[in-house]
Amino acid sequence: MKILFTSVFTFITALVLQAQSFNFPANYNTNWPDVDNANFEEMNGEIYFFAAQDNFDYEPHKYNCATSTYIMLKDVNPGGTSSEPYSGVNEMMKFKTHVYFGALDGTGKTDLWRTDGSTTGTVKFKIFPYTSTDPQTITFFAADENLMYFRASNNSGYGVWRTDGTEAGTFLISQATNFNYYVSEKKEETLLYNGKFYFQQKLLPSVISLPFATDGTVAGTVGLTAAGNPDNYYMTDPYDFEPFQNSVWFGLDGPTGGGLFKSNGTLAGTQFMGSCGTGADAGYRPTNLKAAGNYLYVRATGTLGYELYYTDGTINGGGRISDIYPNGGSGLKIGSEMCSVGDKLFFTAWKSFDNSIYDVYMATGTSAPILLDISGPSNDSKPKSLVSYNNMLYFRATATGSSAVNRVYKSDGTVAGTVDAAPGANYIFESGKLYSLPSGLYFTARVAGNDFRPGTIGNCFLTTAVENKIENQLEIYPNPAQNHITIKGLEYNQKIWLVDVQGRKMLEKQVSSKVELLDLSSLPGGIYLLGFENGKRERIVKN
Repeated sequence: MKILFTSVFTFITALVLQAQSFNFPANYNTNWPDVDNANFEEMNGEIYFFAAQDNFDYEPHKYNCATSTYIMLKDVNPGGTSSEPYSGVNEMMKFKTHVYFGALDGTGKTDLWRTDGSTTGTVKFKIFPYTSTDPQTITFFAADENLMYFRASNNSGYGVWRTDGTEAGTFLISQATNFNYYVSEKKEETLLYNGKFYFQQKLLPSVISLPFATDGTVAGTVGLTAAGNPDNYYMTDPYDFEPFQNSVWFGLDGPTGGGLFKSNGTLAGTQFMGSCGTGADAGYRPTNLKAAGNYLYVRATGTLGYELYYTDGTINGGGRISDIYPNGGSGLKIGSEMCSVGDKLFFTAWKSFDNSIYDVYMATGTSAPILLDISGPSNDSKPKSLVSYNNMLYFRATATGSSAVNRVYKSDGTVAGTVDAAPGANYIFESGKLYSLPSGLYFTARVAGNDFRPGTIGNCFLTTAVENKIENQLEIYPNPAQNHITIKGLEYNQKIWLVDVQGRKMLEKQVSSKVELLDLSSLPGGIYLLGFENGKRERIVKN
């Protein structure tokens, strides 16, 4: 039997960058937002996040990309009450064979839960020695094949915890001594590198932040400054650890402006590397470290305020790259972001002629940065959440200066190549972050009114495609198919291909007529995406 399809598709993979657009799943919570600034995680080709089907009862869900369905993993906090510790705070992290998350179960306490993707395998994993009825936030830092690190609290305050996936192997490594004197709060403030986890911490009687590293044991958790901190160094917000030239680098401030340090995770292996350059143009008080190509870039201050500096990895090597905001003002304010894509550094800064509007710049090597000028000379583009995906920069921004029209933009590092990532898509990216996962780029989108849904560039959320409808009709039959499908309505002399839900190209063929027979006999059963050079896409099921 023939099945007539209207091609309604907005799908991108690394294979088909020219057809880029966004997809949204069908509306799950018809009266309220489906998601609330969701944190997305991926395991086995399925996307995990907190979602609500009724009112604001947010519970852990997964979205099956093959069947295009939401699955609630567990009603952790029964009775119509959300299990999110705080509204919009719902972090998750994949570690080994589970996805971990913090949740409330009605007791008023936030404990550590995990799921293997099944409803029966969604269970409470760790109960923290925390007697207050105020919910705490569990922040997930990093994980490798051996350990996962996260931030949680007991009655004495927040600390760094580790787990190897067992109850016995889940314990506190380093305890802050008071709630007001804490450890790193954000994933971006930490680093897991070569088996060592780096973080900052304040410990009484000191009121300053200092760098620490751990091998995952209490005995192996050490400060990276001398006992008593005789040089009076301290870390400043934003805290940053960055791998560069086989070491971990970080910046410290101090009585003489501090400088850069590199470390192997031990006190003996931590070395002072001086400032960025020498003389009047030297950069001190370095923060926002990011390696790209042959250089480590930093936000540092000199005689012209906080600007973009670099080091080549030698003591006092490097210097200032550019005075982005002239006349002595700082071009890189607190809150500036950096992201590396290959050998390119992207960063946010004030525009050179107005210190009230932000934009994105790109630097390569030590050449002067290029202003990408997203919103024109008089508008603040409000760029946020810079991430690397498919060898491009993606970020949240606006072309009008109004946060009510925030969208996802992409850039190849040129002005002409800095564009709305899906200009035909109907949505607003009001808040939250972009998440770069193996199958795509995920974020929370408002598609209409109070309708907030997950959005993606990638291999998921393919059912409704709110935007970019392509009206040309194709006849594809049978679908589902066993060994062959017939395609009618093709354009002459074009290429067609088939990819699986992981984005892998399975078949490719040059067609020369309006009707084509495609052999599927060598493929395993499953869901595939049929792609065309003109941007059309269709979903194919093979039995």
